[in-house]
Amino acid sequence: MTSNEERREAAKRKLEQRLEAEQQQVRRRRLMLGSAAGVVVLVAAAVGGFFIYRAWDDSRRVICTYNEAADPFETLPDALPANVPDESKKQMQELLDMYKQGEKQQRTSPTPQNDPLKEGTVQVTFDTSVGKIATTLNRADGPCNVNGVISLAQDGYYDDVPCHGITITKDAGAILCGDPTGTAGTSGGWAGGNPGWTMPDEVPTNLKPVGEPSPLDPSQQSVVYPRGTVAVFNVNTPGNPMQMQQPVANTGAGSLYFFLKDSPLLPNYTVIGSVDEGSLGVLDKITENGIAPAPGTYTPKPGEELQSGVPKTEVVVTGVGVRED
Repeated sequence: MTSNEERREAAKRKLEQRLEAEQQQVRRRRLMLGSAAGVVVLVAAAVGGFFIYRAWDDSRRVICTYNEAADPFETLPDALPANVPDESKKQMQELLDMYKQGEKQQRTSPTPQNDPLKEGTVQVTFDTSVGKIATTLNRADGPCNVNGVISLAQDGYYDDVPCHGITITKDAGAILCGDPTGTAGTSGGWAGGNPGWTMPDEVPTNLKPVGEPSPLDPSQQSVVYPRGTVAVFNVNTPGNPMQMQQPVANTGAGSLYFFLKDSPLLPNYTVIGSVDEGSLGVLDKITENGIAPAPGTYTPKPGEELQSGVPKTEVVVTGVGVRED
């Protein structure tokens, strides 16, 4: 029979075992609570870090509106109207044929992302049939237009496209490239091809004024587009209230002006960058090669210097390389 002392020892051991079990349960609860608190802290830190990053990334970007563009050849007639004067028929037929050919060469390209970076530079090299034209595009000059041109270049929109227009006068000079239809800026007033969308206007603000403002509209002040400037061509018009004509804006569609010399113009064309110093010689070569008459334009008389037309030596963009800095 168990003595009293043995019973007391057994009861003591049971009590100690129960107390130890309770202490283990307390330690487990504390460990679980500590782990849960750690997870909450980590999740909170991750969420906070995400929103901090988003706020930082948003501060580096700008929102762009790329508008859907209509087919520029939708209203192109099948034949010349009957009322075209005989002396103009040859010229007008040349223009119509050029537009019909351009219609066959239309290209489209995906709409760019609408939140590009608003600062930084991009190296874009246009390989052409007369040499490489290396350029530095500056996002700060026109972030939406720089983004649109980069998107077109990376999609191959400019590949194997001739530069179809050139103007060289005593005071100005530029070559127009980048329209697969070859019709932008031509004498018939056609806007040229578009990739299915247009870019928003980003008016240059840092070009040097030249001459006096227009006496009819003092806000119309010419500026100098320096030699080597790369700008986006457009067909914007101020409209004419007297003729019930509404203003037209935001028509840049990817065609590019490369300015061959300092050129005074109204600040209508978005500047996106400039030709690198080492490639200015290619612009000089284009200038020296001269101008040939464009289809449907005035044919100069013998000895008369042509100021606008097509490059006499064909200039074709064979490919474009893009490198982000």
